[in-house]
Amino acid sequence: MNFLTVLLKILQIIGFALAGIIALILILMLLVLFYPVRYSGRIRFKDNKPDIKIKVSYLFNLVRGKYILNENEKVLDYVIICRWLFGKDKKKKAKKSKNRNKKKRSTASVKTSAGKQKNDTPLKSTKSAKKYFESDKKKYTSTDSGDESKKSILQKLKNMYNKVKGIFLNIRKKFEYIRKEYNDKDNREAFSFAIGMIKKFLKHSLPRKYVINIKLGAGNAATTGEIVGLAYTLSSMFCLNVNITPDFENKIFECDIPFRGRLCVLIILIWIIKVFRHKQLRALIDKISSYI
Repeated sequence: MNFLTVLLKILQIIGFALAGIIALILILMLLVLFYPVRYSGRIRFKDNKPDIKIKVSYLFNLVRGKYILNENEKVLDYVIICRWLFGKDKKKKAKKSKNRNKKKRSTASVKTSAGKQKNDTPLKSTKSAKKYFESDKKKYTSTDSGDESKKSILQKLKNMYNKVKGIFLNIRKKFEYIRKEYNDKDNREAFSFAIGMIKKFLKHSLPRKYVINIKLGAGNAATTGEIVGLAYTLSSMFCLNVNITPDFENKIFECDIPFRGRLCVLIILIWIIKVFRHKQLRALIDKISSYI
């Protein structure tokens, strides 16, 4: 009897331990799926200079990142469970590379100074004289080479024009192909489903709290008034929170956009599964990707 009671107690302890482990796994899964990805930032544009700061955090700031772009610096850092993937290692590498460059420059300057002391001979003066006479010849023959340089510039411009033209023609062909596929009755359902999913994603992922502050001036009172009126009509059409302060005397454009939003991982995963399960949409994506 004692042996059976001990066995039952051991099995009971193992059962409780397994139940606790399964409960912990379930809680972690629910946290990962239901905990939102939060983001916030500020986009400024003043004196033709951008100033962008964006922060992203997830799972109680265990996973977080930031992006900074301004006149002084450009930084992309992110931390996963208190481990630096970018940032500290890069700074150390940058310091090491700077020290190496300084050493190389110092050794190179020492070598060049020693070489100058050795090579201060009459031969150098003769070489410089030859270079001087050759430069005089080039001056006199520059009029003949002027036509050739003009031709080369024209040829470069023609090549650039042909490249740009080819890019636009390629884009036009692709757009026409997509339009043809859209007009096809078999693909209409897939296109409507894709457009619906894109609208849902944008509605879910775009910032929920934001303000677009704009200071605008076109240098003329009439044109400034027209632009401000058009901006307000567009903002009312698209339901945007816009504050415009017009400047009727100066030509100026400044903006300040603070924003904050969040994403739910579970909802995005459900949408991805729906997209992958839609056979017509998958076939359409394969067809368009093979053409493009």
